[in-house]
Amino acid sequence: MRWGFDIHGVSLVVESDMEKAAELLCDRLEPYAASHAMDPVLNLRIERATGPTIRKTEKIPKQLNWIRSRPLWGSVNNDVLTFTDGTSVAEVTYPTGSACLAVDESTLADAHFFGRTFALLSVVELLRTRGFFYVHGALVTNNSRSILVLGRGGAGKSTLAISLIRHGYRIVADDNLLIDSAANTIRPLEQELSLPRETAEKIEIVPLGVNDRGKIRIPLKALPGHWRAPYALPTDIVLLSDTGTEEALIPVPRSAIFKVILEENPMILGHPPAAGLHLDSIRAILKGNTYQYRFRRRSPIQFANFSSHFIVAFRSGSVDSHRLY
Repeated sequence: MRWGFDIHGVSLVVESDMEKAAELLCDRLEPYAASHAMDPVLNLRIERATGPTIRKTEKIPKQLNWIRSRPLWGSVNNDVLTFTDGTSVAEVTYPTGSACLAVDESTLADAHFFGRTFALLSVVELLRTRGFFYVHGALVTNNSRSILVLGRGGAGKSTLAISLIRHGYRIVADDNLLIDSAANTIRPLEQELSLPRETAEKIEIVPLGVNDRGKIRIPLKALPGHWRAPYALPTDIVLLSDTGTEEALIPVPRSAIFKVILEENPMILGHPPAAGLHLDSIRAILKGNTYQYRFRRRSPIQFANFSSHFIVAFRSGSVDSHRLY
């Protein structure tokens, strides 16, 4: 089985011996589907893990470690990144722009982890060799301001982003973004919204599916055209935190935002030739204002109601001491 994709002008060809694995990855990349006759620039192959694959996982050093829904670790040796979840192994060869995934059934059984982390991470690493760098966040824009919303999974990025749309903003993407180093801007990787049911119902868009975490999946192409934007460069970056005792939007140093972005990119030094460009690209998007939005933990629908106060804080010109009630 063979599929072709065009991701912002970069050609990717995926070949797989495992139908389910291919379906999960292609589901994430479906908006970028292109002709199979395209000339490949990046190649990704998926095959079934064997006994030697399992034994190989025990020898992979834990030079790089990170947690998603389950642990991952790996290392880089001679321009080859190898990472594993303990049963499956991925190898990304940077100079050739190719990756091979040996996938065990236990990894595949966790569809969310495989489709949104294990397989997608390989794609992200391949794109990094072509000057596209990953950012975990939501990005909205209007004619004068673009807001990049950062935060851990479940912090409320999607809810706040869709709420800002109700205040005249357009969405570039939710959850997964790419810094385009050549154009010095941010473009979408994820092409759908993933929202709590209550929030999805509030924006009055017909849901087209439910993901394995029980959230409503809404493809961006299903949103009205005036709600969408193809790219943006942030004028403001906001880090969500549910550690506050009251609603507050306060300035924070750029170094705090830089640290959060680096923590989401444990592979940033995995490919030394691109590391410098990657770091420069992150610095380039940090030229705007940087804030932390603290709030008491609420249900998503209650949190959405506070977006109006969030907007007021930006418009007030007195963010230093502005409280959101």
